[in-house]
Amino acid sequence: MREKRKASTQMTICVSSKNCTDEKIGKRRKKLIYAIWKVQRTSQEIRETYRKRFGIETRYRQMNEARIKTCTRDPRLRLLIAGIALVLRNVWAWIHFRFAKAKSSAGPQLFLEQLRFQEM
Repeated sequence: MREKRKASTQMTICVSSKNCTDEKIGKRRKKLIYAIWKVQRTSQEIRETYRKRFGIETRYRQMNEARIKTCTRDPRLRLLIAGIALVLRNVWAWIHFRFAKAKSSAGPQLFLEQLRFQEM
């Protein structure tokens, strides 16, 4: 008869906060909770890593929204379609950054509701 082994690991919970501005509520602090494993970093480094990763996932989601749906198995055609989708996403990002920002602010203040990716 085999004896069941119990496995365990140690996980670190990181809590970070961020100042947010909401039009309805005003300024408030937003709590962010991250679970990490086998990583030795500060809470700010962990938050920045997650922020970058979220941006990458958003780009892929938007690229897939622009991609043509096809059932072809030709890898060259599929690569061409993915390339066109990537170019469309980057053109949208450039147009948005160039034209859909506040004229009076020094830094970029984007208005995401003015130029939606699917509408482009």
